[in-house]
Amino acid sequence: MKPVHAEECRALIAQWDQGGPVQTIEMGGLGVQYEQVIQTMVMEFMRASIDVDFHEEKEKADALFKVVRDNVMKTLDDELGGVTGAMFGAACNLSAHYLFIEGYAGALAALPTRVILVTNPKPKEPQ
Repeated sequence: MKPVHAEECRALIAQWDQGGPVQTIEMGGLGVQYEQVIQTMVMEFMRASIDVDFHEEKEKADALFKVVRDNVMKTLDDELGGVTGAMFGAACNLSAHYLFIEGYAGALAALPTRVILVTNPKPKEPQ
């Protein structure tokens, strides 16, 4: 199963890469820096998952998800200065909602009191 809302998420990632700001759902509630780490992980998890065809069979999909998740975690843990399991769980949850469940716009509409603006602390150089 490929991400249902991939194109919507590609646009979000592109805006993030340009430096934002982007609207997103607050997940941490523990301050700006904590939230910044979570939102950075959301974008990178979506980037790593967006073209993956997760198998329909639950066991195979779970195994593939674990590989994608571990690769993202390994890359970001050092880069972001240490990531907790709770932070990563929140990021995986939100990115799954954006990619597979209600989509980016649907998630924002479902939780309007938790919508925040964030920017990429390390925007990508234009190509």
